[in-house]
Amino acid sequence: MAAKWDNTPPQNLVILACAVGSALLLFVLKFGFDAYYDGMRARTVGEQQTRYDDLAPLREREAGWQGQLERGNRMPLRAAMSQLGAQGRAADPAISPERPAQMNTGPLEGWTQLPQEVPQPEPVRAEPTGARGLSPEALQQLQEALRQLVPSGGAE
Repeated sequence: MAAKWDNTPPQNLVILACAVGSALLLFVLKFGFDAYYDGMRARTVGEQQTRYDDLAPLREREAGWQGQLERGNRMPLRAAMSQLGAQGRAADPAISPERPAQMNTGPLEGWTQLPQEVPQPEPVRAEPTGARGLSPEALQQLQEALRQLVPSGGAE
């Protein structure tokens, strides 16, 4: 038996329709992805800009310092370091340490499918103890512990 070959003519319209459809799909996807990227970029830049809005007071102080330098009010480096050492970091609010009002605990929470509760640290309260040394309650507890260790009788 002789081999039968497919002698049907090519379906040029189907090929052309697939080519045009693919080109249109790529065209639409390109502009769709561009719009998505531009929107994400605008949102990210906006979020970053809000971070830098807090720098306005610092910029004003820097302008004041620049004005002092231009007028010739300069301070030697050793004098500035000794002044900073004498006043400490709490003297200047720009470099004073502070604990954030709300800690970023996002990374500690874990995977969203298996969440964990993050313990929040309690605020530290400084209680004045008056004079240096032990509080009266601690001193009394220490004396009671010593009485139990050392017998107070004279029988040896």
